[in-house]
Amino acid sequence: MSQVLHLVMWKLKGDTPADKAAHAATLKTAFLGMQQHLPGLLEVFADANVVQVDGAFDFAISMRFASWADLKAYNEHPAHEDIKHLMREIRTERAQVDFEIPG
Repeated sequence: MSQVLHLVMWKLKGDTPADKAAHAATLKTAFLGMQQHLPGLLEVFADANVVQVDGAFDFAISMRFASWADLKAYNEHPAHEDIKHLMREIRTERAQVDFEIPG
């Protein structure tokens, strides 16, 4: 059975690197905490970018789900809704890709 990989990257608001680092720390805690609430979320990585190059994003997540239904459940979960609300306040850009991987 195929699993699903969910990748998202954001550029964050902030006048200084410290501002962006503070946003990233909040986001990391929120995303890593999701795993305990969603049985279909098999793996989650979340952290700030460490290599500053032109065009780089500031923060990214990688989540592996057992199925498309589990990704849908995540998208509708109240904790994810809280993160989406937070993101609207602190992001300037977003990129996403979702695809199947061998399970």
